[in-house]
Amino acid sequence: MFVFEAVPHMYAFLVHFQHRLPLIKKLGLASPIANSHTYRGPQYLARTPLSTIFPLLTNAINLEALYLNVSVLQSLSGRGHIAAQTLFQQGFGWMHALGVKRRDRLAALDVIKLPAVVGVRGPRWATDAGAQGEFRRELAGLLTASRRG
Repeated sequence: MFVFEAVPHMYAFLVHFQHRLPLIKKLGLASPIANSHTYRGPQYLARTPLSTIFPLLTNAINLEALYLNVSVLQSLSGRGHIAAQTLFQQGFGWMHALGVKRRDRLAALDVIKLPAVVGVRGPRWATDAGAQGEFRRELAGLLTASRRG
């Protein structure tokens, strides 16, 4: 498993190792934004948006898990339809390509993992499929509808 501090780190890895991505099974992203105090990479990559990693992931055909610790999605916990739409808009190309390669248009649902966020009423996201119910249903609906369109 490869875990990256922020999008710029993951982006650089994916670009550099494109030919090896079919070997990758698990990837993790700790934050979508690089820490300005510790980031030492090229400044033009410092604000690389999350959406830039998805096209690069199309070669990761054996990816089993993409752990995303993305605060914008976590802030939408309890509003699965908005969170699913946000992720769908950013990663549709990758999700579609993964579905085609695996002959399962909903394959991305098994790969995307969102961490738990503990709030006043307990965890609102979880990495297991059962606890991500609303988000997964919404994302499945979007992926299914996109195939028809």
